[in-house]
Amino acid sequence: MRMIDILPEHVRAWVARFSAEGVTPVTIRYNKILLSAIFTTAINDQVVFLHPCRGVKTPTVPQKPRTIITPEQFGRVRGAAG
Repeated sequence: MRMIDILPEHVRAWVARFSAEGVTPVTIRYNKILLSAIFTTAINDQVVFLHPCRGVKTPTVPQKPRTIITPEQFGRVRGAAG
């Protein structure tokens, strides 16, 4: 497709196809960020006048639970580091 022909509906379909194929949310988000950067440059260069990625949602990326170390564990790590 030519860039000027790509609309938000195409980007939404692209994201949906990734999801249906089992691509991880993190990979989908990363790819949309890349596509968005390409279209931002195209807008800045006046190649296109519509940013088809704006407003298109990607699957939620689950956050990993954070493990917070205790002061005693920190002391051991600090002591081992010298």
